Amino acid sequence: MEPGLRKASDDFDKAMQTKSASLFERLLAEDFISTNETGKRSNKKEEIAQMTSADLIITSAKADDKKFRIHRNSAVETGRYTVTGSYKGKAFSETGHYTSSWIYKDGRWQVAADHISVIPGEK
Repeated sequence: MEPGLRKASDDFDKAMQTKSASLFERLLAEDFISTNETGKRSNKKEEIAQMTSADLIITSAKADDKKFRIHRNSAVETGRYTVTGSYKGKAFSETGHYTSSWIYKDGRWQVAADHISVIPGEK
């Protein structure tokens, strides 16, 4: 099951870079919840709207140090990300860690929840 999970994770990275609403729609579970670095939560609809917004321009995004732990039909992915771009015209660059909880349902992996933590001072 790990190769399928790795592909889904890579597809999530691709969705971020291409701002593909259809790819996000397929990869995020219906009851998806995200918690950002400030503690703000968003559901699937809100996350897709934010990630595909014209206000958000991602110039580079990279995830590495990915680790996967699979438990039957669920998995936890942890890793490190670096992203640069702009939001509403204001440039940003951040590096952080993430944790994504995946579920295997209807023959595919979907993100049920994720959380990010920015590493202060790293760009």
